[in-house]
Amino acid sequence: MGKRLLLVIGFCVAGFLLIFFLVSSIPEEPQDGEEMEEEAKAEAVPSPPIIIKETELRGWEKGELVWLLQAQNMELSDDNSKASCRGGVKLIIYEGGEEKATIRSREAEINLDDKDFYLQGEVEVISSSGDKIMTEELWYRDKDKILETEAEASVYFDGNFIQCQGLRSDVDFANPEFYQIIKGSFQLSAVR
Repeated sequence: MGKRLLLVIGFCVAGFLLIFFLVSSIPEEPQDGEEMEEEAKAEAVPSPPIIIKETELRGWEKGELVWLLQAQNMELSDDNSKASCRGGVKLIIYEGGEEKATIRSREAEINLDDKDFYLQGEVEVISSSGDKIMTEELWYRDKDKILETEAEASVYFDGNFIQCQGLRSDVDFANPEFYQIIKGSFQLSAVR
């Protein structure tokens, strides 16, 4: 009889443990459906963007200032590798310590790692010699010191006017390349 009692107690303990482990492995249901929705919303809300008002960024190369960006509003990406500028942008490009060109636009997207600037909205480029480009969008690639657009552009340089579809040029317009000329007026000077 003692063995039978031990056997019954052993089965009861084993059954109790089995039921205990099964019950503890069942996930808890939320007490209130609204609590679950609030938790989901709290997890889905990203942190607010970093917005800087009235700011300047400077680009340096070998201890020399190569560009200065001024923006009314700038929003930085989470990893600080990209910036979006709104409400008025001014990019001044320097070479050898001298101002070579000023680019103005309404908006800009900047890859801060590669120093690629995409400017859009009434873009105007004025070189230090007074030459001018007017277009709706423009890339400035600091690595190559190149201005480029696929959009229609009006270009005024050395007393000439060219309206073109796309162009590529250095910042001081010494070597412009026009993709498709729509119209223009030129003055050719005699070589002596």
